[in-house]
Amino acid sequence: MFRNALTIIVVSILMAYLFKASKGKPKIDAEGNFILKLPKLYAIIGLIAIAIAVALLTYSVFVTNEEDKTIIFSLGFSSLLLGLPLFLVGSISHIKLTELAIIQTKMFGKTKEIKWDEIKEVKFGKVSSELKIKSADNTIKANMHLIGFDSLVNLLVEKSGKSMQDMGFPV
Repeated sequence: MFRNALTIIVVSILMAYLFKASKGKPKIDAEGNFILKLPKLYAIIGLIAIAIAVALLTYSVFVTNEEDKTIIFSLGFSSLLLGLPLFLVGSISHIKLTELAIIQTKMFGKTKEIKWDEIKEVKFGKVSSELKIKSADNTIKANMHLIGFDSLVNLLVEKSGKSMQDMGFPV
């Protein structure tokens, strides 16, 4: 019972922090473009999971007996599969808002660009907490935890002519 309540409290605090962080102002680069990044908490949790993975993988190779080796190795590998994407998304991924376009840099450095006048559809997923911005040949997904998310939404309203209701935001 206590563990369940503690889990709910911790998750609620983390979600409140992430929601508050998204209301912050985005960074502005030298050219005056907005840079939207996820809060550092993503990268920190990723690093913690990677450290746990390294510890478990090392333990499984050098310390455990044969019957426990598979379980501990699997736990370490699972932690790595969780931590690495969180770290990469938290430290590399970002969205740049320029005068002409939205440019997304993904966790492995690949970029996507949609010019403001090429936007065909904008939909907010209530379950995924992502804003999907579509053109004829590209889709950019913006997580609502991005610092400066409101700036993106305001620019989309201004540049696309779509209202927040049209985008699927609850009113």
